[in-house]
Amino acid sequence: NEQGVLISTHGEYPQEARLVARELNVPFVDMEYLTEQMEATYGVEASKALHLHYAPGEIAYYPDGKKDDTHLSVKGATMVSEIVASELKKLNIGLEKYIK
Repeated sequence: NEQGVLISTHGEYPQEARLVARELNVPFVDMEYLTEQMEATYGVEASKALHLHYAPGEIAYYPDGKKDDTHLSVKGATMVSEIVASELKKLNIGLEKYIK
């Protein structure tokens, strides 16, 4: 939002996922938390580069422009995938050998 606070749109799902992981004692990567941290480091204006924000005529796919704070741009998606890869490596559960 305008104050730089990430508004969760996933309802109870993230908290339930955390609880299930804890209850079952399984590895868990809290992407809601990690992406919130990423967004916060960018701030309100700069974080628009992580999402689909285009001026009219900027790209052909959105001739009228686009202001979408939900879906990620290539930059945002790349950064999130780097976070996932980094966190999976830290878990040391065997998946790290598949990550370049």
